[in-house]
Amino acid sequence: MRSVLDRMLALLQFLRYGRRDLARAKQQDRQNQLQLQQTRRQLHSAEQQNRRLRRRLERRNQQLQQTRRRLGQKVQDQRERLRNKNRQLKRRDLRIAELRERVTELKNVRKQASQQRKTLHLKSQEIEQLRMELSVSGAAAADRDERPQTEERSNPGSLPDFLIIGAQKAGTTFLYYLLCQHPYVAPTSEKELHFFDSQKFNKGEGWYRSNFPPPTSENGHKVITGEASPYYIYHPLAARRAAQVVPHARLIVLLRNPVDRAYSDYQNRLREGNEFLGFEEAIEAEEERIKGEKEKMLADEGYSSASHRRHSYLARGVCTTTPGR
Repeated sequence: MRSVLDRMLALLQFLRYGRRDLARAKQQDRQNQLQLQQTRRQLHSAEQQNRRLRRRLERRNQQLQQTRRRLGQKVQDQRERLRNKNRQLKRRDLRIAELRERVTELKNVRKQASQQRKTLHLKSQEIEQLRMELSVSGAAAADRDERPQTEERSNPGSLPDFLIIGAQKAGTTFLYYLLCQHPYVAPTSEKELHFFDSQKFNKGEGWYRSNFPPPTSENGHKVITGEASPYYIYHPLAARRAAQVVPHARLIVLLRNPVDRAYSDYQNRLREGNEFLGFEEAIEAEEERIKGEKEKMLADEGYSSASHRRHSYLARGVCTTTPGR
């Protein structure tokens, strides 16, 4: 009986507490369902948000692809432009090279033309100088022909009244030609006698006189004569010799810019075949070429120096002569 009661009591307790637990379980179940619904709603919104993000990513990817295509096209266009510019630059370089070659050719042509002009100018100067010399020589020859032979035998000739002593390539020929045009100036047998600067000095005063006309007068005026030897101003013995033979002769000196004179003298030596160096090389070698030559000429009057006469380009432009020792 007792066991039945216990069972009844246990059943009552079970029913009593089971209802409460069941209510609690239902309530928990409701809460779980609510949470599940909330979770579903969250999942749904998350899925929607995920879809939206995917769409955005797809649009972004499409935009990136379009941007890549555009950039690729721009890069290709830029590369093509660079290739075209490179081709243009190459064509320009070729054009510049051609123009430089033409400029070089034009410079060479100009140099050749300038050299030809200089050569023609020098040739014209030579021709003019030869004309002057021929004119002077012709005048001297005509004067000799007009003189009676008896007069020539009685008077061998006079000493010069003037000497044009230099400088070489400074216009001595032209000045002598102008002087000889004067009616009271008689020319010598030749313009440059080189009596005082060569071995002709050993021929004596008689030979020197024979190259000049005898003393004459014209309309009551004395007719003077003279010669022009431009080496006199530089030869170390010429001044002393001239002072001995013609102490009262007037000395005429023409000066010129030393650099211009040196270059003109060099061109003259080049034409004569007495120079084989370039102008700058000849100037540098001048000191060595004429070294000791002046001393040898002073020590031995019979010594003649070709280097002293031909290769003294700068020294002649600044020289001073002394009567010697």
